Amino acid sequence: MTFKAYVLPTITKYRPPRVESRQWPHLKGLRLADPDFTKLGRIDLLLGTQIHARVVQEGLRVGNESMPIATNSRLGWILSGSTGGSDMVGSIVCLQTEGHLDDLLRSFWEVEEPPHAPLLSAEDKMCEEHYVSTTVRLSDGRYQVRLPGSPMPQPTG
Repeated sequence: MTFKAYVLPTITKYRPPRVESRQWPHLKGLRLADPDFTKLGRIDLLLGTQIHARVVQEGLRVGNESMPIATNSRLGWILSGSTGGSDMVGSIVCLQTEGHLDDLLRSFWEVEEPPHAPLLSAEDKMCEEHYVSTTVRLSDGRYQVRLPGSPMPQPTG
């Protein structure tokens, strides 16, 4: 199996609570992917769901709700879930990588750009110009608005 991997100096500063070395009957005799999981240490590998789905094999061992679940994989049996200790997490961090930063930035600005003013018809433009050029505020605070009219017809005759 081939896949892309990111090598990071630190994946997280989160330290899980210490797990007591317990004997969970449903895990007896299993070859664990991390046989020293009860000892605090560096995280060797963090799998995304796409890779996890490819390494998982048939086999699941489930104890009661306070016990971890064991899933068979190409790496050995992977433990997940509760270990009977405190399951509270103080903070959550998410990392997402994206190869096309320019495209993301462009689409961000397109979404954030204010809508363009609607184009005015010739008649609307004429009305707007008339309002701006003829409306005045009087000294008592009232507005004087000159009503638009049609051009004076030329006398015939």
